[in-house]
Amino acid sequence: MTNPSTSDSESKLVEFKELKDTARGEELEALTEHILKALGYEPFRSGRGADGGKDLLCVQKIKSELVQYNRIWLVQCKHFAHGRRAVNEADIGAIVDKCRKHGADGFFVVSTTVLTNELVKVLEAISAERRDGIVTGYWDEHRLREILLRPAVEDVLRRFLPESFRRVQALQPVEILLEKLGAQGVDGLALAEIGRLIARSLDAGRVKKNPSLKYYPAASLDRDSLEVAVAAFSSGDLEGSAEALAKVPYEEWSALVSGFEAENRASAEDLLEYLATEGAEEDQRFAAVRRLVSDYEYGLDEILPLIEQLQPDSVAVLVDDLGLERLVRERVEAGVANENPHSLDDLPAHQGIVGVDVDTVEFSHDPGNTLTARVEFTVEVSVSADGGEDYESYCFPGQGTVYVYGINQMDLEDVSVDVTEFFGTPDGDLEPPDH
Repeated sequence: MTNPSTSDSESKLVEFKELKDTARGEELEALTEHILKALGYEPFRSGRGADGGKDLLCVQKIKSELVQYNRIWLVQCKHFAHGRRAVNEADIGAIVDKCRKHGADGFFVVSTTVLTNELVKVLEAISAERRDGIVTGYWDEHRLREILLRPAVEDVLRRFLPESFRRVQALQPVEILLEKLGAQGVDGLALAEIGRLIARSLDAGRVKKNPSLKYYPAASLDRDSLEVAVAAFSSGDLEGSAEALAKVPYEEWSALVSGFEAENRASAEDLLEYLATEGAEEDQRFAAVRRLVSDYEYGLDEILPLIEQLQPDSVAVLVDDLGLERLVRERVEAGVANENPHSLDDLPAHQGIVGVDVDTVEFSHDPGNTLTARVEFTVEVSVSADGGEDYESYCFPGQGTVYVYGINQMDLEDVSVDVTEFFGTPDGDLEPPDH
């Protein structure tokens, strides 16, 4: 049986072709998982399916005056919208065997097209006969569209089908009201003012119900965590706010932190310092330290105590933020020139170091709040090859270590210059001279 074409009105409203056309239909699975969560079910993943992906299951808690138990549904998602093909028995396979494998007593199909009559009959027969106690159900494209238009699922529609969401939003009651008023002769300026007043009132109502909308008004699947973070920050509970912020994506994390800074800059600074040292995740600690550098102008002396738990890659980014490599290069260039390493005494005759050029700087972080920079450099020395009066410039490789304790305390140690093979040629080339 071929899939009947979708009506123009439906296709313009909610279009499943916005989901990527992949072999496993991962985006449809993710969409379904979030719909189930929004509707109060408890979706989870288990094991590995035949296609290599984790199978989607769902817990339905059934309660009544007479009985209370949990039903486990095995959910199969089929995304054939791009090819407009109906889901058939071969696409689903052995239903009872699959349920046995997962200990499920429910089997559910979610499709972005329709199911063939034959498959529908198979599903109905399994439910009617209660084979192994299994019940079945399905959402075809029509049922799935109806569910996506429910207010409870609005954020899911916005996230996974943004173009469809925009079309749905165009049919909201406020817009319809304004159209009717316009048809009754209300002029454009008055309509615009009415629209602004309604929008302002609706926004105030939403913010009163969900204060986090003040900081992050866009749709969020983690609204509960945002609300907890805002409430905890408002009450001065740094730990509670940090725990809630750890559960949200970076975009939302950043928006809340910016809002906190605008509302109470000092308290937001305290929160960022807490996140930098006590945050559960590396990403959160790193983001907090960067915020302190960018928003509160923390320098090296303030940052060093906060980076002890960060990974080398994170430390490297902060080094760039602080412009630390330039400072280390300046310290090495001045220090080596002034130190005049003892190994230069092995040369026949020389007039000291003419210049120092730092080649590489590699940072690491040691326990005790110390940044260490391993440095390789080239020194230019004026040398008399035969010990006479004619001097020429030669270049020699060197290395050293800079221990960074603060902006005004950088100790250059372990400096060495290799002259054993008499590297260098006049004019500073790095090839051995041909003598």
